[in-house]
Amino acid sequence: MSGETAAALPGLAGAVNVAVGARATARIARAALTSLSALGEARIVGHYYPGAQAHSLAQALRELCAIHAIEVDVRGMFPDRPCVLVANHLSYLDPLVILAQKPAAPVAKAEVAGWPMIGPAARALGVNFVDRASIPRRAVTLRRAITALRAGVSVLNFPEGTTTRGNRILPFHRGIFGAAILAEVPVVPIALTYEDRDLAWTDNATFLPHYWRFSTLPRVRARLVVRSPMWARPTEEPADFAARVRAAIALSLDGHLRA
Repeated sequence: MSGETAAALPGLAGAVNVAVGARATARIARAALTSLSALGEARIVGHYYPGAQAHSLAQALRELCAIHAIEVDVRGMFPDRPCVLVANHLSYLDPLVILAQKPAAPVAKAEVAGWPMIGPAARALGVNFVDRASIPRRAVTLRRAITALRAGVSVLNFPEGTTTRGNRILPFHRGIFGAAILAEVPVVPIALTYEDRDLAWTDNATFLPHYWRFSTLPRVRARLVVRSPMWARPTEEPADFAARVRAAIALSLDGHLRA
């Protein structure tokens, strides 16, 4: 390497960093505008018909996926009928990836309601927030899920209740499976993976630094393995139903799970 080339490398690296930073800034700004636009639309269409909010949310998330160059490889088919969608949970990106493919009313942890910009937009777009520390509030969330399902709107839930790095699947909470039984709808297991394992958001990582890094990536590749709908067996308890669905997702993640 010549002396002139070596001297030019720091400047080149700096130019690359500036370009990457500019890309991330532009994406974040466009994502903010998309969220604000979705919030305004939700206030208009929210009362038109059951599922209006779910379709508005799906459209907004498709735009966010395009902004962040998220490519989703879907293996299998989503059913046309209302159902409960359940998936393993890796990141705050999971709802974007899934709901951009299949409109549904998502269930999210209560903390999301307090996130700047995201919380108000999510609430207006029909996200059902659950406080797992409160039994009465959990019951309210499940009643709302049942109401949505009976109105013909699918529901998305991550029954692990928290995220992992993808090397394991935590036990599933049984609540949403009881809701599926009461609403007489099937559960659709979804196995979710990212090509970049560092997209997992765990271990109390701070949102903004992780989101900034994600926004700098040239593209993101995700894969959804959508398994056939599963129905509760006669007299099957919600906990047993949850275990069967968890096993189906684990089977599709074989090769990704490790100790």
